[in-house]
Amino acid sequence: MRTSISDLCDGIPCHVDVPSPVQLIQLKITSGPQLSSSWGVQLRELFGGEVPVGEANFALATLVVGTLTFASLLLLLPLLIRRLGGLPTENASGKPQKDAAPPPGLLRITGILCIGVMANITVILLTVQTEAEQLTTSGYILASECLGAIFGLLLFRWFGLAQLKIAYQLTALSMMVGNGLYAWASVQSMGLLALFLSRIITGLGAGGMYNSAMVMVHFARGQQKTPHMVLYQFFVAFGVVLGPALASTSLLLFPSSQTKDALANCVMVLWGGVLWALVLIFIPNDISKLEAQAGIQDEPLVQEEVDGLPERPNGNKGLALFLTLITSATIRMGQRLLWESGSVIAVQVMYGWSASTAGVMFIIVVASMAIAQYAFSQYVAGKYSDTMLLRSLELAQLFGVLLMFQPFQLSTSVSVLQFVFASILAYSSNAIWSGVLTSFCVKRSLANSFFSSENLMLLNQAAIFIGIAAGSTISRASQEIVIGSSANASMNILAATLLVGALLQLNLSLIAISEISLDWPVTVVSLALGIVIPLAALEPSLGGTGPSNTFTWHIVSMGIAWPFLAVLGYWAYKADVLQGVENNKNYKRSVHMLCMLVVGVLTIAGYIFIFKAHQENGEGQLGGLDVKGSKWTLKRGMGRFAHVVLGYSVVLGVLIQVCAGLWKRFVLLHYEVRSVTWHGRFGRVLLLSAVIATFIGVWLDINGKGGFPIPLTLAISAALPSTAAFVVM
Repeated sequence: MRTSISDLCDGIPCHVDVPSPVQLIQLKITSGPQLSSSWGVQLRELFGGEVPVGEANFALATLVVGTLTFASLLLLLPLLIRRLGGLPTENASGKPQKDAAPPPGLLRITGILCIGVMANITVILLTVQTEAEQLTTSGYILASECLGAIFGLLLFRWFGLAQLKIAYQLTALSMMVGNGLYAWASVQSMGLLALFLSRIITGLGAGGMYNSAMVMVHFARGQQKTPHMVLYQFFVAFGVVLGPALASTSLLLFPSSQTKDALANCVMVLWGGVLWALVLIFIPNDISKLEAQAGIQDEPLVQEEVDGLPERPNGNKGLALFLTLITSATIRMGQRLLWESGSVIAVQVMYGWSASTAGVMFIIVVASMAIAQYAFSQYVAGKYSDTMLLRSLELAQLFGVLLMFQPFQLSTSVSVLQFVFASILAYSSNAIWSGVLTSFCVKRSLANSFFSSENLMLLNQAAIFIGIAAGSTISRASQEIVIGSSANASMNILAATLLVGALLQLNLSLIAISEISLDWPVTVVSLALGIVIPLAALEPSLGGTGPSNTFTWHIVSMGIAWPFLAVLGYWAYKADVLQGVENNKNYKRSVHMLCMLVVGVLTIAGYIFIFKAHQENGEGQLGGLDVKGSKWTLKRGMGRFAHVVLGYSVVLGVLIQVCAGLWKRFVLLHYEVRSVTWHGRFGRVLLLSAVIATFIGVWLDINGKGGFPIPLTLAISAALPSTAAFVVM
């Protein structure tokens, strides 16, 4: 149901005739549940906090679950790719293809289809928040198209290239029906169900993006592969800018019209009709006619060519390729939608702009990106190695995201210029990167297997829709949380979420594609945790209890011991940097022993600190477990009790492990006999248990105000699973 002004004002006098989306949101947040300093406690119901209530907590839950799930998963996947043995070589299952390009007519219609599909996704960015009571809910409306798209992919995969004409016509039909229903539902205020249904119908036709991608894969060959995959991304970019351009124009031309939100969708109905007519007239039923126009002739290999082909990679390398492609697709589209969905809100809040003005900014950035993509496809792609291009674009994106932060209050003109320039750099680099990476992976596809280019592009498109859904919901939820804070909070939360994605993207590329030594991520992640956790405990402004509190030193001791020294001590046996050391086995054992001895000392010290802290506070030593007769109760939450149980297990295990390790070392040095063979397996169990205990611990309310800030808690929680992955690799 469309939110009314009286509902939003909640009894507060309000004299706004035609409010902007941001005015609606600010009125709603002002009169609704507030984000107090204890809002972190509300999220921690499992750990003994209050039950989350209200729309602010709905946004917070979306942000926490979404960010934590995707960040931790996308950190783990590159490690799994390395575990599988890395990627196949280029042209691993066939001879290099001769240069070829899609026929001009097919290329133009494919471009029109891609532009229309992406415009469907962005055409409501500027207006969708007026159709929902909460900003986060508007993110879910944006994401609902991706639900239909996932099902659409299953349908359109069946058509493939052989029935390209039918697939393109169905996409056009879904544009007409879905946008028409959305326009009708918004004008008639039919409620969320009708809006969701309309977006799902539009999304079904987005499955045709698989067929359009396969046009590029099949018809663009040899040196034309990378330029045309980048050109394909240009089509996508043009569609991204078309949607908000239509919406912004309708808002500017008809500012007081009741139907201004729906006019852009009506234009997309016409777009679908034109596409349907063009496909009907110019796309032949027989794909062989298009192949003849492109000059493609797939000839069978002679025996001499078969003998000269590289050995076919095993299934593990194919799976590694598949994971690389879908992970990159999820990250890059999540990044793109984080900016697309969040920027139009951030600039309205930061500068007090209207939705139409925010749309103009959006158009400038995305149009610049589209121009950059086209220029890149014509003058750069194919002239340099894909790996070199990927690395350059990743660094450019990272620089752009960092430049987007605005920690200080700047003049409006300087602030706008900084944001626009940073957005153009980061957004363009991300978009161009996606075309190069897709080409990089397609060149390594394995014909006549599950990891063929056909299946890879299907799954790649599914991952793209997942990234779109995740990015739009996380972005809107993060913006809702900071509304009412400082003027630049919306801008900085946008930059912060983008920074997470940029680092995930760089991490994937370095580990999965460049195959840098794992010594680097192990050292960086463990060292970062070993610094951040103790620092947060010592610094009250970061949610810590300060150096004067005995409890603080429990966190400091355990934070240094397990996420840092224990991981490095375990990795000493696998570290590449120690492989060339003379007598490296004994050297590795010495490094391992030294690290683990310090871990043992710090663990005992950490237990002493927590025991003393509980005594000082008059608390029990069992995490709130209370026994009265036959009745057992938990006074401080299940999470705290689980943390205590795991903690006691780790402390007792350390006593056994250190003694066993010293004995094993003594016997080996003096008698050259391997003893206590269970020491390594037991150590891994201890380390994994400590990681789980740490994960629970960072979510506990340690200061009575909710504990560590949610962004810090999320960062630590997302990094901890990687330390567990290092252990099981």
